Amino acid sequence: QGTLFGRNTVGGAVSFVTAKPTGDFSGSAEVNVGTYDRVDATLNLNGALIADRLNGRISLGTQNRSGYGHVRDYTTGKQIDEMGDRDRISGRVLLDWLVRDDVNVLFSVEATDIDERATVRSIAKFTPISLHNLFNARVNPQPPVSQRLLPPDIYSTYGDYRDGIDNFNYMKSLGGSMTVDWGLGGDLSLKSITAWREYETGFGSDLDFTPYDLGAGNNYTDQDQFSQELQLSGISFNKRLEWVVGLYYFSEDAYDPSTAWVFRPLTDAGYIPDLSSSRERWSTNDSWAVFGEGTFDITDKLSITTGLRYTQDDKTESYQTTDIDDGGFGCNSCTHLLSGDMGVSDWSGRANVVYKWTPDVLTYASASRGFKSGGLSYSVTSESSQIRDTLNVYLPEYVWTVELGLKSTLLDNRLRLNAAAFHSDYKDIQYQFYAVLDQGGSLTSVSVVSNAPTAEIQGLELEALVEPMENLTLTASVGLTDAEYTGADERGGPLNLDSEFLYTPKWSAALSGEYRIPTALGNFRARIDYAWKDKTYFDIQNSTNPLLQQQAYGIFNARVSLD
Repeated sequence: QGTLFGRNTVGGAVSFVTAKPTGDFSGSAEVNVGTYDRVDATLNLNGALIADRLNGRISLGTQNRSGYGHVRDYTTGKQIDEMGDRDRISGRVLLDWLVRDDVNVLFSVEATDIDERATVRSIAKFTPISLHNLFNARVNPQPPVSQRLLPPDIYSTYGDYRDGIDNFNYMKSLGGSMTVDWGLGGDLSLKSITAWREYETGFGSDLDFTPYDLGAGNNYTDQDQFSQELQLSGISFNKRLEWVVGLYYFSEDAYDPSTAWVFRPLTDAGYIPDLSSSRERWSTNDSWAVFGEGTFDITDKLSITTGLRYTQDDKTESYQTTDIDDGGFGCNSCTHLLSGDMGVSDWSGRANVVYKWTPDVLTYASASRGFKSGGLSYSVTSESSQIRDTLNVYLPEYVWTVELGLKSTLLDNRLRLNAAAFHSDYKDIQYQFYAVLDQGGSLTSVSVVSNAPTAEIQGLELEALVEPMENLTLTASVGLTDAEYTGADERGGPLNLDSEFLYTPKWSAALSGEYRIPTALGNFRARIDYAWKDKTYFDIQNSTNPLLQQQAYGIFNARVSLD
């Protein structure tokens, strides 16, 4: 946490490692079919290109599925378009080159192409306003009385989606990496990891989800990034100390334009001015770090791990908004340009003590400090809680976490018991909310990031795996997370002491059972599992609104398979 992976990993990190090519020729193909015309396919080929020197692996995959969301005609109720489909293709090429006995180079190139409809959205609640009445009176004066704006189900919408205008979702990504491992002799080695990536994304959506063209918009992102890491690692002190030191550099540039149209029919009819607007955002981020970590075996049973990392971040951001007309407040084609920069430098690190009571039972205690980098956002004033037409620095968030745990394998490997208790103290925790920005009479919805002074999270995790008889495996786990904000936003944002912690169910639990029957054809498996989560909150401003909560729920699964 915060040592080897650096900033923005305050909760740890999950590392996905692609399997390296091998010298033995092998291949696999897989096809999945399902409802909504689903057809997914993957192909993998692996083998030696130059015996004992160069191995290669190629992987291809595609996902295809019709949309499960329905765009319906407001008058007839018939489906006229879809949302939430899948149309994706991706591929990766890996080359593992043994240049010489002490130098190995791994190349990777991967690409993804996504071209789909917008994600599924629908109205959960509708309150008629004067604009609704105005539209009915002037543009569509005789709507049938039986028509309602609420769709028949959560998978449907009466929105006036148009393909390629406000009903699209795409991404094009291309990236690669080169890892060089150089054995320097003895137990010393040097590793270089070079990586780059570029991607373009775009999505468009009807913003009012009604048959009236009251709002629509699209957003795009064009981002490029590069990183370089050097690691020197070794084993010292009669093989009791494993250590690594390193340098890291990261750079990215991003451009994010977006456009929004509002009340277009009334504008076209001449009833109101053109209120369409566009926004552009440019950002750069340069970061470098130096780090080191080591694990020392004090005795055969007792070991300690310590690590430190120092990080420097430098960011710049610029926002430009353009309004065609501000609705009569004296501005035509208004342009607002905001820009700012910030620098953050701080350290993170951890200490971990492990004691192995037996080869199958260990306990540990750890303390770590991590941080999430800050940035630039629209700011609020504490006096009036109004959004200001300026950019302001939101602070990095910091967290100290202490954890105690047990890991054990008992009863001749038939029982596994793990337990953990943790406490985290947050400072300047970041949160996001939406507000209306008044730029001289022109109203624009903006995303704001601010800081809450303090927050605390503590909890317990227990898990067990048991094999009471041959071929039968049972598992159970339970988690308790008690999280609360202990300070209100002093800048005037909506977070206060009564705000609910977001995305954090208090209780969670899971049960599973699997029985295996060996046959001449392979292993027949029957499995069931059940997972349950407590209530979850999603919006800091309206956490008590039941429409913005996920009530407690459980999911039951069952499957049979033959391997």
